[in-house]
Amino acid sequence: MFSYILIAIAILLVALFAFKNKFFPKKGLSPKEQAALSMDDRYNIHRKDKELELDDLLEKINDKGLQSLSKKEKQRLEELSQ
Repeated sequence: MFSYILIAIAILLVALFAFKNKFFPKKGLSPKEQAALSMDDRYNIHRKDKELELDDLLEKINDKGLQSLSKKEKQRLEELSQ
């Protein structure tokens, strides 16, 4: 019985490491990966980053109200909204 549990844990760990990028995605790109990106890829990444930042600010406004934003956050909201 104990050996079956160990085998199951081993299989789980192998699967976890085999698919680690799916379960634990990397944050950011290495310089080598960045150099390999096309201009369109860079634009789309930048656009997605701005979209995520805007979503975070809008979520904060939705949860706590516009008054909860700092002056810097309000300026950034204005920049991202254009």
